[in-house]
Amino acid sequence: MKQLLLLIILLFSARSVYAQQANSTSDSTTIILVRHAEKLDDGTNNPHLSEDGLLRAERLKEILYGNYPIKAVFSTKYHRTQETATPIATALEHEILVYDLSNPSEFLQSVIENYASQTVLIVGHSNTTSYFANILLGQQKYEKIDEADFGNIYVVKAVGLGKALEKHSTY
Repeated sequence: MKQLLLLIILLFSARSVYAQQANSTSDSTTIILVRHAEKLDDGTNNPHLSEDGLLRAERLKEILYGNYPIKAVFSTKYHRTQETATPIATALEHEILVYDLSNPSEFLQSVIENYASQTVLIVGHSNTTSYFANILLGQQKYEKIDEADFGNIYVVKAVGLGKALEKHSTY
């Protein structure tokens, strides 16, 4: 009798763990974080992309298009982030949604909630892209991106702030 009771408890426990794992992956929001591409050094606070930057933005589109079912493209209001996001947004026929940097945690939480089980792209800056990844992961894993580094991609699967898995690569 004790063995039967133990077996029943184990079966229910295993089922519960499996259900939690399934829910965490099916309800997760995939958030792709990239820094804007190379910018012109024109002395302004809002430079456009350089020729190299325009090429990198096209390369980003080639990497993402068809490989990720992106439902929304977010960017700051600056030319360099907008121009980095434009090729993929155009290919997907998405409007670029401008986000506010005043409360990063609130913004990321709203993305997780509003795009559950979907994929979004967020184009940011050297001081926000890795910071966003750290907020989503709930740990200080990544340092600020160097000013000369433009090729990082962080793919984060998040069910909540601090409840995420990620993959970091370059392009």
